[in-house]
Amino acid sequence: MVQLLHRTDNMPLAVNLLGHLVDYEGITSVLNRWETEKTSLLSVNTDRTSSLDVSIFISLSSPRLVSSPNTQKLLSILSILPEGLSDAQLLQSNLPIPDLMGCKATLLRTALAYYDEGRHLKSLVPIREYVQQNHPPSLVLVAPLQNYIHSQLRLFKQYGGTDQMLEIHKVLTANSGNIQSVLSHGLNSKNIEIEDTIECTISFCNFKHSIGLGRPALMDTVSSILDNIKNPKLHVRFIADTAGKALSCSV
Repeated sequence: MVQLLHRTDNMPLAVNLLGHLVDYEGITSVLNRWETEKTSLLSVNTDRTSSLDVSIFISLSSPRLVSSPNTQKLLSILSILPEGLSDAQLLQSNLPIPDLMGCKATLLRTALAYYDEGRHLKSLVPIREYVQQNHPPSLVLVAPLQNYIHSQLRLFKQYGGTDQMLEIHKVLTANSGNIQSVLSHGLNSKNIEIEDTIECTISFCNFKHSIGLGRPALMDTVSSILDNIKNPKLHVRFIADTAGKALSCSV
């Protein structure tokens, strides 16, 4: 185990990841894979490969993860969700991932995810950044999550001024970072549902404006994308929304 600690430079996250692998695979197997995978990574990367990168790579290529591709899909989803997901949100978002709770359990056992104090399933920032760069979620995988977000934004508009709105307001505010990240991921020219993503982004802008948080930077992205969208109604909604916000700010 001392050899393994030396290789990880005693970085807590790297040590934690490899410690869970040792429990499952044994020290000899993990040490052998460390040497093999680090050599492989160094051969394809011109930049310095850190011990943390190697630790994450080895965790993702472990037999436990390789035999469960759906677990890797859930991790890719978590990589774009800074605030994570509660168990209720996991189920309500209708992610196209079989055995979702089993996948969650595997991520927890391998230390690739954890529960925060609010019982939200999350991944630590270094893991999220690595997965985003190397295993980003497909647009198809993220689509149900965007639909779930859009349904919440529609409810906020529908129940404006009522008691129900207060609870929806709390949920949307608590997940603002997630919403922004999901929409940013979807504002992509390869997204065949780009018009739905733009609609959802405009609704998010309305929500942010209604609670006094101003205009999201995502609207600048929408503005540049709209030049290639042939949907007059969407153009009208964007112009009306932008003009309305500008008018209210000038009053």
